[in-house]
Amino acid sequence: MEVNNEPIPCCPVCDIEWDKTINKEAHVATCLGDTGLPKAPILVSGDDEPDEENDELELHQSGSLQKAGQKGSIKPGGNLKVDGLSFLLNHIRELLSQSFNDGQTQSAIICHPTVVHLRTTSSLTTRGQGDLTWGCGYRNIQMLFSSLRHLKSYRTALSTHPELNPSHSLAAQPSASKRSSMSLNEDDLIEIPNIQTWQRIIEAAWKQGFDVPGAESFSQKLVGKKKWIGTTEAYVAFTSLGIRARIIDFPKPTGPKRSHLGLTDWVRGYFNDTCSAENESDAFRKLMSSEGPIRMTNKMPLYLQHAGHSRTIVGVETDAHGNGNLLIFDPAKSVPATLKTASSQLTRAGSPTSMDTTNGRLVSSPSSSKDGLSVPSSSTSTFSRRHPFSLKRHRRVHDFLQSHNAPIDLRQHSKLLASFRVSFQSLNKHDQYQVGVWVSGLNISQLDI
Repeated sequence: MEVNNEPIPCCPVCDIEWDKTINKEAHVATCLGDTGLPKAPILVSGDDEPDEENDELELHQSGSLQKAGQKGSIKPGGNLKVDGLSFLLNHIRELLSQSFNDGQTQSAIICHPTVVHLRTTSSLTTRGQGDLTWGCGYRNIQMLFSSLRHLKSYRTALSTHPELNPSHSLAAQPSASKRSSMSLNEDDLIEIPNIQTWQRIIEAAWKQGFDVPGAESFSQKLVGKKKWIGTTEAYVAFTSLGIRARIIDFPKPTGPKRSHLGLTDWVRGYFNDTCSAENESDAFRKLMSSEGPIRMTNKMPLYLQHAGHSRTIVGVETDAHGNGNLLIFDPAKSVPATLKTASSQLTRAGSPTSMDTTNGRLVSSPSSSKDGLSVPSSSTSTFSRRHPFSLKRHRRVHDFLQSHNAPIDLRQHSKLLASFRVSFQSLNKHDQYQVGVWVSGLNISQLDI
């Protein structure tokens, strides 16, 4: 296993050091199996495919499967839809509130609720092998983008990028009459690009001169490859789209018992910063400031990288004893089934139009097909005609919760939150960390550099 062509010295899950007797891929698969993922992929077909959140990749057919991290290629999969869990942070907030009521949590601060949880998949289906052992960087990029796409300051740049809106590509310019029908409304939402699209975005940025040494380490080629990427590639992808980004290095422990005090203090300060976003409404500020000890903010999630793995930081918690936890969306870990079901219920309850998008088209309600899959309609919009976290939609979700039995047992908060908690103390497993932060406000083209 390698990151940017450099060997990884230990298992990215359990941190055991490699030796010549260990089958690295099998070992990682076993570790991930302990978190609720299948220990081995199972070949299935047709309607029997497992309910994976992000099974979007197709690999070239071959006589034998290639190991992740070795030379492999992804078959072009078209404009495949990226599915994830919206509203998951709403449930995490409720669980944290119950934990506070039970005297186990002192306080918690959570990022903006627009972030969508996405995970790698281990499934070997008729569509090919998943990205379990190499896709974490891409999934974190997708989770970050799921929030960044809501910022008005970046809407024009993102909506006119040819990879994010194919109607703006030079090869497929619409007529003036069609172009006007594709113009963005206030509630239009850009789709989350799939892995292959992010690979093209990064490659295009390299050709423009971004991160020359990094591009050379990949031999200038990333599209279709099963190679690990990290914070630098995330930085390249977002800055090439005009999004302001920074990478902050934490090269060594700075506290007692090898604790990463510099890292944890910085993360606390980031989420505690009360500066308002430039497009934040008074209603949103009032909503966020009324949360008490468990607060949601306008902050974007953070990209956390260490040797061999990356995760998305969505908040920070202090327990009743004063100990700290990062709140993490780990793309290698599955979400507890009850939370997954509850988040799906909120998505349906909060949808203003009962419509979704597949392959760049508006589609009818999932209930209109016998297998629960969406059926394309005749519309050709490349944007979702819904904004999942508008105030109106928030009220619909609130009304739904008030009129239905609680979809999750809040008394199980310790068990359910365990999937998202990473204690400050456990960060001493690694010497070095990087944090990627994506800044709301003016885009790069508007800055004086």
